[in-house]
Amino acid sequence: MPKFTNTESSKYAFEHLHDEYECDVCGVSYSEGFRLSDVRGVVAEFEPVAHCLGGHTLYSEQLLPLILDILGKRHGFEVTGLEDELEHGNGRQAILEHLKVSDV
Repeated sequence: MPKFTNTESSKYAFEHLHDEYECDVCGVSYSEGFRLSDVRGVVAEFEPVAHCLGGHTLYSEQLLPLILDILGKRHGFEVTGLEDELEHGNGRQAILEHLKVSDV
C-alpha cells in the first residue's frame, strides 16, 4: 500500500494495476485496472483479469470519468459530460460489476 505523509482524508494515492495471460490457442491478452487509496485504506479498486474468455479490463478513456465519479460521491460534487466515455469497450454495466468501492 502507498505511504502517506499527510493525514488529511482528501489526499489519495493512485496505483495502476496490470494483468496478462498467455494462452496456447489465443495468444497473449492484457488487462488494466486501478486501486485508489486514502489514509484509511482502499477507496476503490478495479482488479484486472486477463483471460481468453471472461476477462475484464478498464480502458484508459474510462479511468478519469470513473475516478471523478467516485471522488464526487465521496466529496459531494458532480462531474457531467463524461458519461459517454464509460460506455467505451465493455460499457458501464461491465465496469460496475467488477468495481469495488469502499463505504469508508
